[in-house]
Amino acid sequence: MDNYDITKATRILYDFTIDELSNWYVRRNRKRFRSPLNEQDRQSGYQTLYEVIIELLKMIAPFSPFVTEKLYLTLSESESSIHLSEFSDINENAIDQVLEKEMKLAQDIVYLVRSIRVKNNLKVRQPLKQILIPVLNEDVRKNLLNVRDIILEEVNVKELNIIEGDSDIIIKKSKPNFKSIGPKFGKDVKTVQKIINDLSAEQISVLEKHGKLSLEGFEFTKDDIEIYTNNIEGWIVETYDDITVALDTKLDNDLIEEGIVREFINRIQNFRRSNNFDVSDKVKIFFRTSGIISKAINNNLDYIKSETMSDNIVSSNGHEFDFSTSEINGEQCELYLEKIN
Repeated sequence: MDNYDITKATRILYDFTIDELSNWYVRRNRKRFRSPLNEQDRQSGYQTLYEVIIELLKMIAPFSPFVTEKLYLTLSESESSIHLSEFSDINENAIDQVLEKEMKLAQDIVYLVRSIRVKNNLKVRQPLKQILIPVLNEDVRKNLLNVRDIILEEVNVKELNIIEGDSDIIIKKSKPNFKSIGPKFGKDVKTVQKIINDLSAEQISVLEKHGKLSLEGFEFTKDDIEIYTNNIEGWIVETYDDITVALDTKLDNDLIEEGIVREFINRIQNFRRSNNFDVSDKVKIFFRTSGIISKAINNNLDYIKSETMSDNIVSSNGHEFDFSTSEINGEQCELYLEKIN
């Protein structure tokens, strides 16, 4: 703002609001808002959200004066305009560097696993068995353990296993980045290319840990070398910055059944939204579907009830309702919800 770079300033606010506040904090805390551990827990979540929104409105106000004024006066119950308020000073004591580093690690891994799912057509609601993550040092290992549950819940995977040292699944290889080594090494580029192609796993590990590598009279940095992995059957391996993830894509019957149940719950929630049900409305669920889907539903009735605010789930071959029709794993599923007074 000091440099009148309005586009960059607003983009920072936009990215924070969408990525950090809405898609992460609010979504991560939905259960906390609806079914908190206790009332103090609920209030803490709301108070944090309130403070962040008020401070965001102050920063957005110069760009969007009218809507921020309306929201500020409504939320704060203040009689003074937002444009007469002051920007809050930075409180260094409120910044938890360790927590931010842990959460950044969790987000990077979550986004990486999600991108693997998208690229390989692995539905988000289909649970997977495990992910393997190699760590470069003890600090990363400690941070990873602190956010393990968050990662597993976000990516819908059962286990997160940490690898220290070599693995038969994650095999790293190297190749030269010619845009970097061409200008840097000139006439020696062919020699450098061979050295980089022949790097051992131990040498690649040194480069990853320290950001540089000295070999045969040459000094290499991460810019000079691209590190990649080869997939083995049943596993998909991807790397982003210093993070490598191996995702186990093999499915057994229990995982397939759980995936069906999660898809069924999603159809129920969609029905609630499209028919303007309140989030607190209790319902009775009627469904018609194939034997495979029906078996999965009947095996998980209590879990479905707890997730959908329902008192009863009935296979409704003898009923006639205005069913909503969709597909689950290629099988037709008809659904109707009846509100319970």
